[in-house]
Amino acid sequence: MATQTIQPPAASQPVTETQWRQALCMTAWSLVARATAVADDRSGRPLAGLEHYADLLDLDDALPLSLVVRLARERAGLADAVALPATAGARATEIDFEAAAQRLVARTELPRPRTPRAERRAINATALIAERADAFARVQ
Repeated sequence: MATQTIQPPAASQPVTETQWRQALCMTAWSLVARATAVADDRSGRPLAGLEHYADLLDLDDALPLSLVVRLARERAGLADAVALPATAGARATEIDFEAAAQRLVARTELPRPRTPRAERRAINATALIAERADAFARVQ
């Protein structure tokens, strides 16, 4: 039986800020849709603020933030050695991850929450995870 080899992303592949945000939001949304929380690598505790979404996320079984960043980099087609795109003068905290997450949810094929309130809360949790992952990735 032949095995299939997966090629890593090319190190020279350019990724725009928009592609990076989309990859972060898609990664975060897929975690939220599966009730997976994200933990700080140093403390091992869920990211601050995720406790507000305990009804949506399993806070006891959280993935480390570094893994979320790695998954987003892979989704964006970035090799580990490639630097993140410049933010065109904007600080990472100025990126509107909530709006990006909302656009993503509107067109995603992943399971959606049953009520508008639950969907809004899932979008907020997605934005929080994406924002923290972006900040983490940019200081590495």
